Amino acid sequence: DPGCTRATSNINSAVDEIEDNLYYFSDIISSGVPNLDRLITDNILQLLVFPLFLPSIKMDFTD
Repeated sequence: DPGCTRATSNINSAVDEIEDNLYYFSDIISSGVPNLDRLITDNILQLLVFPLFLPSIKMDFTD
């Protein structure tokens, strides 16, 4: 089915892009530039990790 193949290809492309970004961030964090690792880590936590995971943790405690 061409639709299924296209969807699979789109998913694979998205996963590849996420993987590339994670390697990029890892390289930046381990570059040794003073305070850059902290800045990147703090922003990842504030903009990605906390907004995604804190609501699910909060729901677990209220259920």
